[in-house]
Amino acid sequence: CMFSLLALRPLPPGMVVTGGLTLDGRAVGVGSLTLKLEAVLQFDLRTVFVPLQNLGEASEFLGRRGRRDIVVVVYEDIYALIRAVYQD
Repeated sequence: CMFSLLALRPLPPGMVVTGGLTLDGRAVGVGSLTLKLEAVLQFDLRTVFVPLQNLGEASEFLGRRGRRDIVVVVYEDIYALIRAVYQD
């Protein structure tokens, strides 16, 4: 929700973004990532954007479930996230 507001565009279908942002736009890790990734699997989403701090947890979770069809994209700040999502 906040990401779409900042980007002034809706998120493309099949993608989900999680994480926190500092006031200067840096990404910070998020708690309960496992629950969020369960929802990614439940709703058949294919791309999840996570802060760098959450990469290990995301990779471990998806690896335990043998899910190689989910793409995990890491971002370090809001600017990199916007570029990665919209590839503009």
